[in-house]
Amino acid sequence: MAITTFSSVPQIVREVTATPAVVAGLTVADQTFTVNGLLPSMSVLVTWTALDANLVFSHAWCSAANTLKVRFMNPGVGDITPVSQSFKVLGL
Repeated sequence: MAITTFSSVPQIVREVTATPAVVAGLTVADQTFTVNGLLPSMSVLVTWTALDANLVFSHAWCSAANTLKVRFMNPGVGDITPVSQSFKVLGL
């Protein structure tokens, strides 16, 4: 089976280090991070090295040029203050 590649599709791969803001208990929170080269027309895949216990990464999308928006969920009753961590972003 041959694999077809599309050279005209813009692609980026970035490793980003960021500190997410506090996610209150029993809430969903959208947070933004700068990712240079990311475009609103791109599909986004994000992988995290680790997340705090009970913090759920729901999904991510490019909300504006160079801006990644991430949706977190905290199903617990207490607030979660995430630590600074790195994650990888693939934009296609």
